[in-house]
Amino acid sequence: MWFEAGIRYRIEEGGDPSGKTPIAGPARVEAADLEHYAARRRLRIGQDGAKAYLAIGNEYGIRGDIAFCQAIYETRWLSANRVVPLAANLLPDLWSLKGRDELWTERFIEEHIRLLYRFSKDSELPLRKTPDDENSSARVQRIEELGYRGKVRFWEELSGKWSYFGVHYGQDIVAIWRSLEIWAGIRKERMERDKEKPADGQVMPSLVQG
Repeated sequence: MWFEAGIRYRIEEGGDPSGKTPIAGPARVEAADLEHYAARRRLRIGQDGAKAYLAIGNEYGIRGDIAFCQAIYETRWLSANRVVPLAANLLPDLWSLKGRDELWTERFIEEHIRLLYRFSKDSELPLRKTPDDENSSARVQRIEELGYRGKVRFWEELSGKWSYFGVHYGQDIVAIWRSLEIWAGIRKERMERDKEKPADGQVMPSLVQG
């Protein structure tokens, strides 16, 4: 795949020397920013969906903010009547036609995070807090049968392993996250400037004549 051909990525602050983006690790974007980003793009993420991604991701040591970006990437395609055929070399599609009504429930989000855990970590899966769905064991087993357990450490390496979006699948998800992170930083700066502005009718103390 092209990401293995010596191409280097922009290294994020504190990131991996390869320049790729680790699946495991702490989130860097807050839930409020995730919610605002989705709302501005009219993406339905369910009540407290962003908070759940960060909380559950934190419990598993998975970057919940980027997992959230994967979810909005996938559900955006669902809105365009996305139908992904299953194949022997890919794990069962998490965002398949069945179960779309619960795409942003804690049960679904934990299932998503657990799959990312299985891809990126070799240690045993923690006990889950929400009920399994009928395909949970099959998904995990398929990842192990394909030799992916703990071997897919970076988002960019999900390309060709998670879904049918081509070799840029993981890169596209990271691109969404980088855009969101930049947007969140600009939003925070704007909010800080607004706090420093005097209220209507008030005069800055430095401008008052003594």
